[in-house]
Amino acid sequence: PRRDCDLSPAPPPLDWFVDAARQFLQLAAASVSEEGTRARCRRAQPLLALPVVGTGNGGARTASGRMISRLLEVLYDFTAVHDIDVALVVKGERRFSAAQALRRQMAPAWEDTLGARLCGAALELAQRATADELALFIGAGVSVGAGLPAWQGGPPPPPPRG
Repeated sequence: PRRDCDLSPAPPPLDWFVDAARQFLQLAAASVSEEGTRARCRRAQPLLALPVVGTGNGGARTASGRMISRLLEVLYDFTAVHDIDVALVVKGERRFSAAQALRRQMAPAWEDTLGARLCGAALELAQRATADELALFIGAGVSVGAGLPAWQGGPPPPPPRG
């Protein structure tokens, strides 16, 4: 007769993965501080990347939505007290959509982040853009970053006529 002999241990609880992520962030922040790591690529702050731990073939693969929610809480708490940005790395469109929806739900209100004056200016710009009353002028810094030529001496001459 056939017996069920699954001797594999039960997957660790979500707290185990969340604690591991929290430990990584604390160690990484200490390393950034000790080494005096500066931001790169014109960023205002250093950047860390954290995968959604345990959701690939790990023990949290059936709870990826709850894991993303828990990790976002940890990331909001971490970035509130450290001058370090953290990117949550997700695999696949479904997890990305879930992360974006949860992030929007958890994010502080615009008014709390920007203040009344900047929030009002942002709303006015949005209204003008919606009404086709807005023209956007972008300097060379943006176009060069997008791969367009710098044109230090001005634009190239027009092509010959004829």
